[in-house]
Amino acid sequence: MTQLTHKNAMEHKSRVAYEWLCTPWQATTFDHDTGIDLIVQPYDEKRKDKDQNIPPFERRYLVQLKSTETEEFNQVLNQGSLKIDVQHLKKWREQLDPVMIARYYIKHNCFYFTWIEEVEIYYEQVTQTITLPYRLDETTKEQVKENILEYLIPPDISELIYYPIDKSSGYSFLNIEKARSGRQVAQKLKELMPEVIRKTELHREIQAIKHQIAEEPKNLILRIELVKCYIRLRNINEALSELNVLAYTFLSLEARIISSLLDSEEYGILDSLHEYSFVYYLLADDDATSNSVKIQLDNTVYDLGPYHPAGVIFPKQDFKHIDFILWEQPVTDRRPLGNGIVRTYPLRLSFSFQVKLGLERNGSIIPHYNQVVARDTYRLNQITHPNVHEGIVLNLKKQNDT
Repeated sequence: MTQLTHKNAMEHKSRVAYEWLCTPWQATTFDHDTGIDLIVQPYDEKRKDKDQNIPPFERRYLVQLKSTETEEFNQVLNQGSLKIDVQHLKKWREQLDPVMIARYYIKHNCFYFTWIEEVEIYYEQVTQTITLPYRLDETTKEQVKENILEYLIPPDISELIYYPIDKSSGYSFLNIEKARSGRQVAQKLKELMPEVIRKTELHREIQAIKHQIAEEPKNLILRIELVKCYIRLRNINEALSELNVLAYTFLSLEARIISSLLDSEEYGILDSLHEYSFVYYLLADDDATSNSVKIQLDNTVYDLGPYHPAGVIFPKQDFKHIDFILWEQPVTDRRPLGNGIVRTYPLRLSFSFQVKLGLERNGSIIPHYNQVVARDTYRLNQITHPNVHEGIVLNLKKQNDT
């Protein structure tokens, strides 16, 4: 006869206790090599028929059981804990059925548990200690079983539907189906309300902007604001439709930049576009250096200071013309010669530059997402744009390269 080890006895105690607390649900041994102990088929006791028969619930779950005779749970926070191998957590996360991790505190005849989906796995570690926030015992078992059913099949919630009333007001509603109780609906609404309010306000803002655009159809600032609202609402099709109008009807470079962000799914930038500004800046060759960059915009000279490899933002953004750009090359060596001084410059007499429109936040230019509006090559000490007699007319005469 096989010897009954202390470990086996503790495992048996925890299994019997768990099955008893979950009665009349059926728990059977799970024989797969995943460290799982039980597979549980719940029964929906709210749906008893006239003969007291109970239909099986639509979804089952798996249980990993642990037990302890000596360790105590946290009585202040009313929660347990468990140190466990990260490899086990990874395997359980891959299961198709939900996995409950439960620990039986034998002295107190109670379980504390959590669901694998609620565990933040530290993949770089070998082991980790997880929190078990839910208690199962004789006094809580009926409510816990109801909570389990609600967890296994949460309510179906529709997308927010918005009905406008006038230029800047309207109302929203959601459809909630498969809810098991008013408490569950109340909890879901509590979780959803901040998002519902946010989306409703965005819909109202969109509505107001559309009315303004109807009166000012060529107002590109309003149209860009409309695109930003669509993006924050994740209404990407509407955003792309408006961007196409901006790019091809109004030749908007800003629209092309936003489109490239959408193509790359850069939602970290897109969701905070209101924190960014579109700016014109000067960008030279990768290895270009200058102690001083001066630029004349609309007959006014501005000193941009030393050149920065990421680009130098123009001090004036609403300019009409770039008259000239003065690039001072750094002196590498100065030596006396007779009554004068010999200055040695880098052995480079020309390099290219571009004027770009891009995105900036807190003085930092966002790389990769921009449009070239002019380009040229410097020769010797100063260069004037070849089309200086025309100038660069914003949003009109531009060289559009990505």
